[in-house]
Amino acid sequence: MELGGILKAIALILVSSLYAYFIGGMIPYIVLYLSTALLVVGFLGAKINARITAYCYTETMNAQVGSKIKVVLEVKNESRWPVPWVQCWVKMPETFYFSDNFGCYNFSLSPYEKVRIYEEIECKHRGRFNWGRILLRTGDIFGIFTRSWPGGEEQVLTVLPQIYDIGEDLGELFGRRYGEVPSSIHPARRGSSFLGVRKYDVSDGISRIHWKASARSQRLLVKEFQEQKMSEFTIFLNLNEKDYSGKGPDSSSEKAITLAASLASIGVRKGHGVGLKVYGQENMFIPVGYGKNHFSLMLKSLVQAQLGENSSAAESIGDDISILSTIGCPFVIAGDVDSDLAAILIRLNSRGQRTVLMVLAAETYEDNAADFGDRDWEITHLRASGVPVLVIEKNTDLRLVFRGQEYDVS
Repeated sequence: MELGGILKAIALILVSSLYAYFIGGMIPYIVLYLSTALLVVGFLGAKINARITAYCYTETMNAQVGSKIKVVLEVKNESRWPVPWVQCWVKMPETFYFSDNFGCYNFSLSPYEKVRIYEEIECKHRGRFNWGRILLRTGDIFGIFTRSWPGGEEQVLTVLPQIYDIGEDLGELFGRRYGEVPSSIHPARRGSSFLGVRKYDVSDGISRIHWKASARSQRLLVKEFQEQKMSEFTIFLNLNEKDYSGKGPDSSSEKAITLAASLASIGVRKGHGVGLKVYGQENMFIPVGYGKNHFSLMLKSLVQAQLGENSSAAESIGDDISILSTIGCPFVIAGDVDSDLAAILIRLNSRGQRTVLMVLAAETYEDNAADFGDRDWEITHLRASGVPVLVIEKNTDLRLVFRGQEYDVS
């Protein structure tokens, strides 16, 4: 029982008693007795109404920025007495951008009644968010005696970066024809696709004989395959705090992370080997790998990625320049480009390892009076040296970047 309600009841009885004592007569004492009786009923009612349970859950604990998830709040009256009013505060994930990150619900309950409340809310920010704790509050019909107690269990909601379908072929970055693997993306492994059968040759191994087709045609036939080269690349995501601008989901750093996730998605989907290196609050490195499980690992790393104070793109990539030749074509995502970074990328390009640079135009994400003349000059220098550069602005639709409909990156 909350102390405030008890103090209110004592004060009310005291005032009624003083009123009856000094005024005298029947009516003041009737008011005293009725007030006392109502307070006793309210006190007992508040004690009875405390048998309420509540918990909150969702259909999934993994979502994606831009997706909507259904949150269910379930409250049940465990007693045989009706509950005139219940207030329920639910700690919501910060990705929903609720006021104070709490959802507040009010209702009444019949004996043994269970109420479910459904909310479909959009996830607006990536990250791992604790939520699900509940504070219940109820009391008597007059609102004098109230009780509050916690409920629910704390849960964790993981919101992955938004992923755009940015095209079908990363070769668009190099001005290549659709389906042609750029020579600057290093061959990593080989696969094969079945073409048909042909006549057996003495140089063919026994394992290649197609026994069913041979039986039907009464002659030896072998399987014929077309060899396919698979390729690999590594995404370098530099999250230097001073190079990015904007706040929340619309910041340039969030768009950089979305771009990295989208690049990884198309790479894995098209069978490329993809690696990821993040320079930020914490440096993370995932070697080149293949398949959905490897992609999930990269997404989990991007969920945790945060801006850092000492993560210069030039210094970070310069430190790793000795291993670049072993991890495939580098895709560099940065918030700015200086002369040191440009020199490194030009040097890599001269060695035959073509690197793609993607720069987030920080000034388009908020009013920024900084001079970006040096950056623009370095971008011109890079393009003149044969290094493809994309400039990503706030209004850039990432779904069009690699489809040749918005930027000329040749």
